[in-house]
Amino acid sequence: MQGIYLLLGTNLGNRESNLARAKSLAAKANIEILRESAIYETAAWGIEDQPGFLNQIVAVATTLKPELLLEKLLSIEQEMGRIRERKWGQRLIDLDILYYHNRVIETKDLQVPHPGIPNRRFTLVPLVELAAEEWHPVLQKSQSELLEICPDKLPVKRFYPKDCFGATQNSPEGPRDSFGGFLPQRYPPKESLGPSGRIGMGKTKHF
Repeated sequence: MQGIYLLLGTNLGNRESNLARAKSLAAKANIEILRESAIYETAAWGIEDQPGFLNQIVAVATTLKPELLLEKLLSIEQEMGRIRERKWGQRLIDLDILYYHNRVIETKDLQVPHPGIPNRRFTLVPLVELAAEEWHPVLQKSQSELLEICPDKLPVKRFYPKDCFGATQNSPEGPRDSFGGFLPQRYPPKESLGPSGRIGMGKTKHF
């Protein structure tokens, strides 16, 4: 695996704004966002009686070592108001390190690659979008291969934000013009990548 990949997840408040603010705060903390996956909406995983999640993966560049990167992510969560109440519970924001190049880390507070990667479609679907053929340094399988054998069957759907008229931008319904009429679409909308799972994993041993 080449690159540093983070998973962002949220299911409270204005979920789109939460993702945007987290990325903005990351940029101010010496975490440069290089590429972003689409945003995906998923049902809650683990504890199902809670709102659905928006999830996104970003590829980043940083001079921060893994442990310090984790500290920065936890600080951003705290600044945004996250309260840790229970494992797999609802959260304002969740920021996780998935991969840090080919590093394999096993400490009290951090595990890299994230141990939940092969079991969560909500993680693998956007990973395949950004790094389909990159290999897991421990399992020795590509992200595409991991998705094919993932046991998680919860659906993962691409999220399309709505405009001020309530139409879904870039969806089959299509965006609207300033008068509320539908705009012609030059290209067909992108399809969902198919079934998948729920929110962000823990920081490994943080919940």
